[in-house]
Amino acid sequence: MGFSEMQKEYLKKANHRWNIKSGATRSGKTYMDYFLIPMRLRAVSGKDGLNVILGHTKSTLQRNIIEPLQSIWGVQLVGDIKSDNTVEMFGEVVHCLGAEKISQVDKLRGSSIKYCYGDEVVSWSPEVFN
Repeated sequence: MGFSEMQKEYLKKANHRWNIKSGATRSGKTYMDYFLIPMRLRAVSGKDGLNVILGHTKSTLQRNIIEPLQSIWGVQLVGDIKSDNTVEMFGEVVHCLGAEKISQVDKLRGSSIKYCYGDEVVSWSPEVFN
């Protein structure tokens, strides 16, 4: 499946520190991320800091992000979230955390983050977002 004109425009212009998509449900916002996430992870490979994926809960991350990535790229390149909240993706360790609770902030406090992807940002605790 190719990208729509709006998706192509986003891909061309999404080169800022914060790139936020909005739109209707099932409009293809997350679909293009299944191709962006690997590119962004590879771009920061070898640099200092953590890779982080935040979502409403760890189980929604597994369902919304990890499983579709596995379908496209295979389980050799995208593992499952382990009990320590990490997943091996495209040769990088990625920390996967639920952002529904303020306690999640403590898991990131003091860390340098080289790449962060946010899923369902509107459902995050405001303290986690800040």
